[in-house]
Amino acid sequence: MRSALKNVVSVILGFIVASVVMMLVEMLNGHVLYPELSKAARIATNPEAVRALMASVPTGAMVVVLVGWLLGGVAGGWVTGRIAAAAGLR
Repeated sequence: MRSALKNVVSVILGFIVASVVMMLVEMLNGHVLYPELSKAARIATNPEAVRALMASVPTGAMVVVLVGWLLGGVAGGWVTGRIAAAAGLR
C-alpha cells in the first residue's frame, strides 16, 4: 500500500475508532450510569422540555460525556499514529 493511501486510511480508521469509543462511553452513561436521564431525554420533544432537561442534568453525566470525548480522541489519535508510523512518517 502506498504511503499516501496508508495515511488517508489511518485517518479514516482513527476517526472510526474515536467515534466508536465516544458512542460506547455515552451509551454506558445513558443506559447504565444515568438510565432515568435517558428515559427523560426520549420524552423531551419540544425546545422548552429539552432546555429544562439540560438544566437538571447531573454534573457527573456531563463529566462522563467529556471523558468519553477525551478517550475517543486519544484512542483515535493512537490508532492513526500507529498506522501512520508503520508507513514511515514517524
